[in-house]
Amino acid sequence: MGKKADSAPEFVKFMGPVIEALLKLGGSGRPEEVRAEVVRALSIPDAEQAKRLPSGVQSRFENQVHWARFYLAKGGFIDSSQRGVWALTTKARELKNSDMAQWRDVYRRVAAVMRAVGPAV
Repeated sequence: MGKKADSAPEFVKFMGPVIEALLKLGGSGRPEEVRAEVVRALSIPDAEQAKRLPSGVQSRFENQVHWARFYLAKGGFIDSSQRGVWALTTKARELKNSDMAQWRDVYRRVAAVMRAVGPAV
């Protein structure tokens, strides 16, 4: 049985909130500031924030937000060229609205490019 046409990884649900968090922060912020804004906006309980990945290296929530940032950066919505700072690009600032369908599409386009390019050497 294949994936549903509208399916996407869980982290996609954080793409819009990451953009909104950066807008609220004035267009840029450190990862911990962005995560804090996402937590506030989505009312994510402490217990969910505390769940660790099997590796124990970071929380599942933190990991999901960072994957959202990765795809937003590859999609041209976030510039993370300055170490430790995520900044909105003009493309992100010009968004009129955002919804899950749009973020699933961004994920799919970036994933397709990454598959086409293949593993980094």
